[in-house]
Amino acid sequence: LSGTPIQNNLKEMYSLVNFVNPGVWSNVNEFSKDACKIVRSFDATAKDKRKKDGGEALGSVRQILEKFLLQRTSKVVMKYLPKKSEYVVFCKLTPLQEK
Repeated sequence: LSGTPIQNNLKEMYSLVNFVNPGVWSNVNEFSKDACKIVRSFDATAKDKRKKDGGEALGSVRQILEKFLLQRTSKVVMKYLPKKSEYVVFCKLTPLQEK
């Protein structure tokens, strides 16, 4: 599976994992509960218990996702991408922007 849904929408990721292997999570609410624990544990004001719960949920979710997702480092991906090109373009300001 692509890692993009993880970046875009956790429920979309749930749908993809559930499609590949139905029943990994009993339902989207169970998955959302774990996802919320993870997100809350990264809050700077989170207490130790919340951090511990989030760490456990993260471990559980990672264990499941490792079966479906292949994480590639940028070092591996870079050799398949074209060379980066940068262009600097100067544009004249409009009268409104000059004000």
